[in-house]
Amino acid sequence: MAFSNKKSTILFIFAAALSSLLSLINVEATSRGLQGAAAAQRSEEVDPALKRLCFSAEFPHECASAVAPFMESGGAINAQSVLQAGLKLLAQRSLKAIELAEKLKKESKSKEMTDHLNFCEDQYRTIGNSTKQAAEALPAREFNKLESQLGSMVTAINECEAVFASGKSPIRDVNLMLKIPIKNNLNIGNFVAMPIIINN
Repeated sequence: MAFSNKKSTILFIFAAALSSLLSLINVEATSRGLQGAAAAQRSEEVDPALKRLCFSAEFPHECASAVAPFMESGGAINAQSVLQAGLKLLAQRSLKAIELAEKLKKESKSKEMTDHLNFCEDQYRTIGNSTKQAAEALPAREFNKLESQLGSMVTAINECEAVFASGKSPIRDVNLMLKIPIKNNLNIGNFVAMPIIINN
C-alpha cells in the first residue's frame, strides 16, 4: 500500500514537471514566433529603394535594417545619403565597442590579454576618428580622403583581430559588429562618386 502511494506520488511529480516543461516550450516558441514576426515586419518597413541600393553591399540585409533608422526622413535615397547614415551607425557602434572593450579589460585575468584589449580599444578609437573624417569628406566630395578613411577602418579592424590567436578572440563579436558596417560603407562608398537617386 505504501509502495503504491509512493509510486502515485512519483507519477504525479513527473506529470507536473512534464506539464511545466511543455508550457515553457510553448511560451518560448510563441516568443520566438512573435520576435520573428516583428523582425519580418521591420524588414517590410524598410524603403524598397534603400533595399535595392543596399543590395550592392557585402551584407545587404544588415545594411538596410541597420542604416534605416539613421536615414533622414523624406530625404533622397542615394549612395551619398546611405553612406552618411552608415557612418552615423558606425560612429555609434565604435563608441559601443570601446565600452565593451573596457568591460572585457576589467574581466581579463592576464596582462597579455589586457594589452591586446588595449590595442583593440585604440583601434576602435581610430575607427571613430576615421568615421568623423569620412563624414566631413562626404559632403565636400573629397573622394580621395573619403576612400582613404574608409580603407583605414578595414585596416584597423584587421589589425585588432590579428593580435589574437585564431579562434581565441574574446572580442570577436565586437569586431564583427564593426566589420559589417565598415565593409558595407566601403561598398556603398564605391558609388558615391556617381550618386544616382533610386526611385521607387
